[in-house]
Amino acid sequence: MSEVEIEGCSNNGGPPGPRGPAGPAGPPGAAGAAGPAGPIGPQGPPGTGVAGGVVEIRIPTALITESSASVIPAGAIISAAELDVQTPYSAGTTISLGQAGFPTAFMLTTDNDPTLADFYQVMQDTPAPVVGPLLVTIAGAPSVGAGFAIIRYSVPNV
Repeated sequence: MSEVEIEGCSNNGGPPGPRGPAGPAGPPGAAGAAGPAGPIGPQGPPGTGVAGGVVEIRIPTALITESSASVIPAGAIISAAELDVQTPYSAGTTISLGQAGFPTAFMLTTDNDPTLADFYQVMQDTPAPVVGPLLVTIAGAPSVGAGFAIIRYSVPNV
């Protein structure tokens, strides 16, 4: 290859010229892949039925008056009383839901017909009359019948 000399130009081996300005930024790159899921945290503590939460007491019913093992606390407001008759009771049977000394506080005997398999519900806003268990009073000496008695209550935040 031969050298060509251009008039007014010289190649005298001087230092290179200054660097030119940077070009415009390129488009953004693609997003990276998502990382793996983190571990599952430990299970929280069991509920305590404290202020603000709704608590359910559910007990099986049979042929005699029953009381729940759970106690309805001071300040509790009953929001629902329910009777789920799964096996109809003998004729003449009556059932009420309440507490000791107040056997019809949450459900009267006229609020249900235990001789018919059905679900009976009384919505309410009733303060519990005493601190104590749910009492399911079964009268009329039935020879057959079974189901569940249920109440829901909360202790309001004050």
